[in-house]
Amino acid sequence: MPIYLSPIEDVYVYFDDGIIRKFSDPYVYGGELSTVMKNAAKGVINHLNLDKSEDILVIKILEGGKFYYMSETLREVGFRNIDEAVIDIKSRMRYDPKDVVTEVVDYGNIFEKLVNASIVVLGETIASGSTMETFINTISDYIRGIKEFIIIGFHTWVGVDRVIRKLSEYNVKYKFYSYGGLLGLGPNKTDMTVNYSPSYIPDIVRERVYKALGKYIADRLCVIGDFTYSFKYIDFYLAERIIQLRELFDDAGSDDRIKIVSLIREGLSRMMNLGLSINEINERLNEEYRRRMKLIGVDVDTTISIEYVLNDDMLRGRGRND
Repeated sequence: MPIYLSPIEDVYVYFDDGIIRKFSDPYVYGGELSTVMKNAAKGVINHLNLDKSEDILVIKILEGGKFYYMSETLREVGFRNIDEAVIDIKSRMRYDPKDVVTEVVDYGNIFEKLVNASIVVLGETIASGSTMETFINTISDYIRGIKEFIIIGFHTWVGVDRVIRKLSEYNVKYKFYSYGGLLGLGPNKTDMTVNYSPSYIPDIVRERVYKALGKYIADRLCVIGDFTYSFKYIDFYLAERIIQLRELFDDAGSDDRIKIVSLIREGLSRMMNLGLSINEINERLNEEYRRRMKLIGVDVDTTISIEYVLNDDMLRGRGRND
């Protein structure tokens, strides 16, 4: 069973071939990613050693939470007393250079469901940890009645540490199962990579990602991309990945530039295969470029297009700074 105890107590790292593939290929999404996530959920849940008579509440904080397949997998392996709760917490409501700003926009059915909860299971992506901290603050009146929190998903070291400090205020038991490792958190507090410090990535994971992408790209490219996009809005997911790759080009060495150009061309080809016109592709790229810039508090009115992300100089292996 590929589960490692991380340097942080009660935090485990789970990985399998599917998780490593997701880290190694920016174009794992849709049905392929669903298979990866279902297999990972089963691998972790089989490790939990929970009493199947426990009352388990699966909480989905954001829309992406349903794509961790916690409820379905728990039932598949024999758990019966499973309930579900939802709460909508949006991030980046406004830019703050010190933190990712999160606010509850819909409390859903969270309070009524927490009353009878014994074990809480969350499939949740944790980058900065701001969303989870907001969630814990929101349910603070109920938290002491919960026997254990089990938090599963893609996580950064910084985010997990922040959530643990918040949970410790209530002396509540917890376990984290982090897919692929405790990732680094990028400067925009959104990108999750195998490089930024602090992080903990098992050697076998890091080595296979480096082999697939090269060290330069692997260290800097977000291994996840927008999680909800990768299931529901594939056109915008592809545009985001192309923009992320384009950000890496100018400072890359020659071999890495060849790889980046190849990946950008693949992304554009995939967008075309969705049936998008050139104008539609340009619209998606432009929107994702503006969204990426807003993550660092920059509002831009520049219009970009395919010519920006893949131009003649790039095809010749030169960047703007050459």
